[in-house]
Amino acid sequence: MLAEMRAVFTIFLVTIFGCQNPSADVPSAPSTASKSAEAHQAPPPSSRPLVRGGAGTWVSEAPKASDSLGKDALCPDCDVVLITMCSVRRDHVDVYQDRGLTPALSRVAEGGYHFGAAYSASNFTLASLTAILTGRFGSSTGVVGWDKGLVSDVSTLPEILGLYGYSTAGFTINAASGFRPEYGLDKGFQHLEIIEAPSDQPDGRQRSGPTGTALSAAPLVSWIASAPASQRIFAMFHTRTAHFPFVVAPPKPGGDPTGIGAALWGDDLSPTSSDAVRPGVSGGTATQGVGVSQGPNALQNALRRSGPEGLAAWRGYYAQSMGRLDADIAAVLDVLERTGRLDKTILIVVADHGESLGEHQEFLHGDSYFEGVVRVPLLIRVPGLAGNAAAIPSLVSHVDLLPTVLELVGAVAPAGIDGSSMVPLFTQPKATIRTTTLIEGGVSWTPRDVMRGAVIAPPWALLRQPLMCVTGRPLPPPAPGEPFKCLFNLDSDPGQTRNLAREYPDVVDELQGRWDDFRALAAKKASPVALKHDPAFKAQLKKSGYFKASEPE
Repeated sequence: MLAEMRAVFTIFLVTIFGCQNPSADVPSAPSTASKSAEAHQAPPPSSRPLVRGGAGTWVSEAPKASDSLGKDALCPDCDVVLITMCSVRRDHVDVYQDRGLTPALSRVAEGGYHFGAAYSASNFTLASLTAILTGRFGSSTGVVGWDKGLVSDVSTLPEILGLYGYSTAGFTINAASGFRPEYGLDKGFQHLEIIEAPSDQPDGRQRSGPTGTALSAAPLVSWIASAPASQRIFAMFHTRTAHFPFVVAPPKPGGDPTGIGAALWGDDLSPTSSDAVRPGVSGGTATQGVGVSQGPNALQNALRRSGPEGLAAWRGYYAQSMGRLDADIAAVLDVLERTGRLDKTILIVVADHGESLGEHQEFLHGDSYFEGVVRVPLLIRVPGLAGNAAAIPSLVSHVDLLPTVLELVGAVAPAGIDGSSMVPLFTQPKATIRTTTLIEGGVSWTPRDVMRGAVIAPPWALLRQPLMCVTGRPLPPPAPGEPFKCLFNLDSDPGQTRNLAREYPDVVDELQGRWDDFRALAAKKASPVALKHDPAFKAQLKKSGYFKASEPE
């Protein structure tokens, strides 16, 4: 019976994942990129290009507009602004759970739509942003780890919009996000600006310089303000304001009884400690969670020593960072309103992934695929549509954003993408555009035949991860190099406290079979660029907690 189900599934694989969207191919824009004086020089030729990191501005000529937008589109003359938020949990966004933290995000939700079952395409930024910009899962692009980049023949959202006459620009800070040219994510951006992390960012907390709020959003605000009113724009802003280590100032004397604030301010991931004893932050560690590591690390020791009070402080610092992130959102809304663009802008705000805050004894992200990490906030505001105060319950993915934007503005989606347009859900919120979605890859390097990730097919969630499925209930260890297999029923067990893999082996096999079949088809078209990290970028990765991101040499 299972074999018959697998055969039926293979027949309908294209429909479920959107593997062969019957749309015309979109030609690639000519590559005429040139770097500004602030940008780093190109690395020397190598069989594996080097990721160097650094700030800079990359500029390329706009392609000659070769296509006209569909006249019957919902928003053919609309601007598009995409904000990706790093490490944001949906239960810290007020429209999902009102904590009074995100009034600007509530402004986006008012008159817009928010999705209750939106899933990331990975548990780390590079793979998620690649999926958002291409409409393809990691298996289709091959970008499932820090050592892979996007090939030039895969179309991206800004590249496609550029062919329809859009002016395109991307903005972020110099940090371990992967949103940079070496990873191919500059493709289609006529202007890509990466600034050094300012003082209101955790990444820039110990630097001197201008003070204030929404400093990382300033280049985007300036670009939108200077754009001609008649020019359609696509702007993307990736904000890391809520990323580890959360804080932007040292604790006040006497105001840090647990020591957590001081440890976060110092980013006290001791450089003298070995990787084997690093805390379980951002993945790639030999232990599960900060609290169980026995190594000489001030951050993990502070958490262990302070107990529940320390955990509450950790969560409190994360919540405070959400207020500063909301200021980034407010700055974007304000410039759109000031320039008269707000009411003609498709505005999308989505997290690249979430964050663990001690659940399942994991902190931050990168090793697991639990709901707190992969079920993400997604808000969409569309001019001319009334919106919906209730969450749309339908299953959607990062890969569905590209075809959604293109349908809204009347552009043609490229063939071969994995995403499906969410436009039908705006008028039929209980409709179905997919029955299964994937979360693929992770921050620590693994052989490509040992894929980590998750298959979500409500109510089931199958997780393949290096962390135990249920804390305190050890299972027989998997084979060397293999991850744990965890099966949860999200309807009856939303907190993922009971692993049902042994009780429902047929469900495990069926979901794993879907994933295997998809990967087998995708492998025929995936050809990522193999990359190496120079010492400076490796240090940047480690500073963000990514300790084993590079392929062993």
